[in-house]
Amino acid sequence: MYRSLDKREHERIRTSRFVIEYMVKGFDAVYKAEVINVSAGGLCYLRDAIVKKGDEIKIKFPFKTKKVVFAGEVVRVVGREVGVQFIEDEERIELFIGVLNKEYPALKAGKDSDEDTYGSKKKKKDSDNYLDIEP
Repeated sequence: MYRSLDKREHERIRTSRFVIEYMVKGFDAVYKAEVINVSAGGLCYLRDAIVKKGDEIKIKFPFKTKKVVFAGEVVRVVGREVGVQFIEDEERIELFIGVLNKEYPALKAGKDSDEDTYGSKKKKKDSDNYLDIEP
């Protein structure tokens, strides 16, 4: 019987057209990266800057309805692939998953998340204000 060596606790979602911005702690430069997959525990992205295992990074997600900036630690670097484990509490991760589930389909389709099914802009209500979950 074949057993997986995958020790991850959370199911990964393979992504396309999902670009994040990130900063490495101690440096001012902001980099963009394409995310390969994401889960409640972390993400994997393709790097174009030098990072090393143990680096702490701040990740800004491209969501329209919520401002989401997470802290993470680089746990794996293989070629251009970088594995990051989120350093966040469960409440913030649950908020992130809710926003990801709501907005990723529109990001993947290349649509603005403020558009309805027919491409028309939705009217915003006061209750639709940004929820800043940045620390």
